[in-house]
Amino acid sequence: MIPPKITLVTSCYNLSRFNSGCRPLHENIESFDILLKLQCYLVVYGDSTTIPILRERRNAFGLDSMTVYIQREYEELINW
Repeated sequence: MIPPKITLVTSCYNLSRFNSGCRPLHENIESFDILLKLQCYLVVYGDSTTIPILRERRNAFGLDSMTVYIQREYEELINW
């Protein structure tokens, strides 16, 4: 495979624990598959709930070595 010339940066947090009106975690994760299977470098921010799931799914596509995971709880993010 030729290394891609792009790096995508995204985040996935379980916000349903703060607001019951948010999309449930399983729906969020399922919608992420389209991004997780892209053969490109990927940086993913997430919490202790989402990062292990995303890592497992990215690894299933054989792309874990092209991925950096940054685990921070939502409450730890800086608000500007």
